[in-house]
Amino acid sequence: MSRAPYRPSYRLLPLLLLLAACVGNAGAARIPDLLSGRTVIFGPEGSTRDDTFWQSWSADGRTQTGGPGLFHEKTGRWQVQDGRYCEIFGVSTEWSCWRITLTEGGQHIRFWEIPGDVGDLILFHKDMEGFFAP
Repeated sequence: MSRAPYRPSYRLLPLLLLLAACVGNAGAARIPDLLSGRTVIFGPEGSTRDDTFWQSWSADGRTQTGGPGLFHEKTGRWQVQDGRYCEIFGVSTEWSCWRITLTEGGQHIRFWEIPGDVGDLILFHKDMEGFFAP
């Protein structure tokens, strides 16, 4: 008996993207308490705001980034939308949304970008890991 060649089904892709957007979130109710008034340093343990990329969040919905590079300094807004952390910077008209997971007893944080479409998933997907500044 011969078998037909395997052909992947792309009908499941929307379901997989939906599941990816839901898994691992730190909890929508916790996000403002988790981020407000805090700074995350996106570098190896021991890094400081002077030597690597960082981001801080205000309770009023403002966010600021910085670091040693020329293009790291920017200000924007953040909020929780549909249970996800979302941010927007500069003149952009589209919010970028992320899932948040905590590790190391809540000392380390990972932002998993939620792709807007398949192109974002394959070509432009970003994840950022860091630790809360003391």
